[in-house]
Amino acid sequence: MKRFASLTILYIFFLSATSAQVAYDFNLLVGKVVQNYPRFPESNAAVLTRFSYNKKLAGGSPWHQYYSNPEWTVQAHFGSLGNKKELGNIGGFSTGFRFTKDLADKWTMGISATFGIAHFSQPFNEVSNPDNVAIGSSFTPLATADVGFFYHLNPYCSVFSLLSFIHCSDAHTHLPNLGINLPAISFGVRYRPVPAILTQQKTESAVKDKKPKLNFRLALGLHEMGSAEGPVNGPEFPVYLASIYIYRHYNPVSRWQMGIDAYYDSGVYSFITSQRYYDEKEKLKSMSVIYMFGNEFIFGHFSFVTQGGIYLYHPFAHDRYEESDGDVKGFLKQYVAGRLGFQYYLKNTFLQKHQNLFLGWYVKTNLGQADFMEMSLGYNF
Repeated sequence: MKRFASLTILYIFFLSATSAQVAYDFNLLVGKVVQNYPRFPESNAAVLTRFSYNKKLAGGSPWHQYYSNPEWTVQAHFGSLGNKKELGNIGGFSTGFRFTKDLADKWTMGISATFGIAHFSQPFNEVSNPDNVAIGSSFTPLATADVGFFYHLNPYCSVFSLLSFIHCSDAHTHLPNLGINLPAISFGVRYRPVPAILTQQKTESAVKDKKPKLNFRLALGLHEMGSAEGPVNGPEFPVYLASIYIYRHYNPVSRWQMGIDAYYDSGVYSFITSQRYYDEKEKLKSMSVIYMFGNEFIFGHFSFVTQGGIYLYHPFAHDRYEESDGDVKGFLKQYVAGRLGFQYYLKNTFLQKHQNLFLGWYVKTNLGQADFMEMSLGYNF
């Protein structure tokens, strides 16, 4: 595996060494893991290194111009989380986009977001590491965000400083799962093998169709039953979901959407029947219905989906809340839902707005806390 990773990095470097659109970043991140729970392990300063491969998108695909020719970035991270015994080290790969704006003289502002996978050397283990309630598995999804400024020393070299944020969570598929939230300050240097010269390529015109259309999808979710802290080592229960949405383009690379999600949670049903929680209609009370609304950002065959919603039917959560201490967070979690995820379309969505099959991967949330991970198959009519 290590040999494969090394060869991949060398191959990327070889292909891009003469490209005027390519840059390499090396930076150091210093921060502190947020202790978001009373039992969260204590930690000192977290120190990570990051190597990034960046390529300016100069119009080779028609959607580039609508995002002002962003950079595609691939990042490798490694470092300590400030607690070697419980939290250990983190390593990971992620990819995404950096959106830049040239300022006065030699200054450029950049905002980036990436998604990928992280590996933890010391995940939770009932015997050897029972105090790590943050991460319950060796591998989790990874998300990063940065905002900051680049100062160009010359056409080949720049220095930069960023405010960075790293988040890792396994979307409630393995407990415990309080997650890692790491705000950090980052300093680094950028090297360009060849001075950048942006040559805008001719692109195809977007298909203009702003009529509302329908979207339908089926999804399978997975999660463990319990709170973010536990119980641990439980089975993963499937969640069966169907959605029907209305969507409409408001520009060639974005569209709003709203509709209804309905799902059946087999984990809730297992709890209801094993605890004899209800006397009747156990399957019906294991279901939920949500009114969802959101936005989809289009990047050719891929898109990024952000949604928020309100539960219209959520009986099990309401009844469990009535038995709790009645805190504000618990009250809001009965009603506020959300979703973040990605979709891959069979046809380029910039040119084929409708009649398009897609695959999706998402994290469904309740008031920002992961509920389950879902995979879907859908169709835009």
